Amino acid sequence: MQPRKKLWWGLGALLILLILGLGSWWYMARSKSVDVVIVKPVTEPLMITRDVTLAPLYSATVSPAASGPILGPVPTVGTNVSVNDHLFTIDVSPYEAQLARARNATSEASAAPAAPPVNTPVITEAQQLLQQGIITQAEYAKIVAREQAKQPSVYTPSAAAAPDTSTIERQIAAANVTAPVAGKVTAVYVTADGVAVQDRPALVIASLSPLVGEMPLPNALTEAVQQARTAPETTLTLRVNGHDYFGEMTALSPTGGDVTALKFRFDNPGEMLQPATPYPLTLKLPTKVSLIHLPLRSNIGDDTVYIVTADGLIDARHVTTAYVDGDDWVVLAGLTAGERVIAEPAPHLEIGMHVDVRA
Repeated sequence: MQPRKKLWWGLGALLILLILGLGSWWYMARSKSVDVVIVKPVTEPLMITRDVTLAPLYSATVSPAASGPILGPVPTVGTNVSVNDHLFTIDVSPYEAQLARARNATSEASAAPAAPPVNTPVITEAQQLLQQGIITQAEYAKIVAREQAKQPSVYTPSAAAAPDTSTIERQIAAANVTAPVAGKVTAVYVTADGVAVQDRPALVIASLSPLVGEMPLPNALTEAVQQARTAPETTLTLRVNGHDYFGEMTALSPTGGDVTALKFRFDNPGEMLQPATPYPLTLKLPTKVSLIHLPLRSNIGDDTVYIVTADGLIDARHVTTAYVDGDDWVVLAGLTAGERVIAEPAPHLEIGMHVDVRA
């Protein structure tokens, strides 16, 4: 009985191994077979969608011209201000004390007695000759000047240079910090109980209308976009909370690489758009260009797809996206007509791997 049980156990184990082996073989065979999409460009009106962030066209960094403790409140982020509105006050009492000391020193120097006049035997004799009419007043003045030049210089307080107080006075005048531009406070770097530091940013004021930004475009599209900028069908829109905001293209600026920066602006009177917040931007042109439609699942990440070469090997292509509409991924560039894109790459696929294309 015991040997028979061992035989059955052995046959069962062998059967399990056989099943596992066949399963692995079937999986490996299946996993190296792929479905592909043949690249077939179509000509359609150009539409590009990108996530962009906006920035204020006009902004100013407020840097105080004096250092010292801050007195009173400081505006918070979101506060609206007008030109010359009071922002905060700096305690400039140390500067005032310094100015008082400088002015006292100047007053003491002004009150000091002047140096006594020079009187030598030569000058005394010249005075007598002048009184007798032997020399003229001009000759007498020359003699006195020569004698004064021979005398050693004598320092007196009145001869000292008065200290320059203009810098101190400017710092005192900067005690009240005001807004250089109208707008909204977008950043604050100081607090009401903190210290302001001369020439260091205290806060930032920005006008929230208009807002500006830019979007990269392939250089190959620059001419088409330039020609269609003024066409009535051309639109540039931001979609925010179900509402479309229309903008204006302002410039096409080369970057020195393979893309051109499309610059734009949006008026924002209601301040519904906020700086540094990502928004979906859509550019629509009547110009027709060559586009490629792919399944979104073919994107393995970073706008990259796997293709199957003529030798049956996997290679990768980085593409330029136009827009995504549900499961439809529309590509601008990066693929050639006739190339075979793997429709839904499995995670284990790698560049250089040999695969079979399913019929």
